[in-house]
Amino acid sequence: MSNSLVFTQSLTPELLQKIKREAKVLKRQSQKTLRHRACLAIVARRYGFESWETCLESFQQAFKSWRDHGRDLCAAAQADDSRSYYFVQLHDYFERSWFSHWVGWSDDGFELRVPSKVKPAWFIRVFRECRKETLYVIETEEDYNRWTLFWHGPALVECDLMLSEVPHFLSPEPSYNRPRLT
Repeated sequence: MSNSLVFTQSLTPELLQKIKREAKVLKRQSQKTLRHRACLAIVARRYGFESWETCLESFQQAFKSWRDHGRDLCAAAQADDSRSYYFVQLHDYFERSWFSHWVGWSDDGFELRVPSKVKPAWFIRVFRECRKETLYVIETEEDYNRWTLFWHGPALVECDLMLSEVPHFLSPEPSYNRPRLT
């Protein structure tokens, strides 16, 4: 299987982030008529890849050793009590969800929600001890990049780090999966 058609740029985490950002912009511009995965495929082809899957595979091969560095440490790390954290779940195809609270109603009648700071000890106990699942504690930019690019899953992300990586993170968003106000 060929990884790319005509690829001239070096494979860097910044390039993968750029492809993901452009896919999000494309999805927004299409007014959600295109699924996120289709947008990723379109943007990946712009950069010379056959598909999103070959793009992701190319990056995974290039960063195999970089990818796994620190994974076990983040999965076992304890949260620093002097810091604040957000609970963020990164799903496949880079879709994010988070623990949030209600702040009002949108013009079309849906709840507006914003991310909430959480008590890390409770999340660590529930995920690691009760549910026996992996929960990453992300406190550095490099670990954040590895988590978003490769590890995915639930994480406690240090608040200042999350806001520096995703500046619009605290913007209220409609909760379309909840019932509409009638």
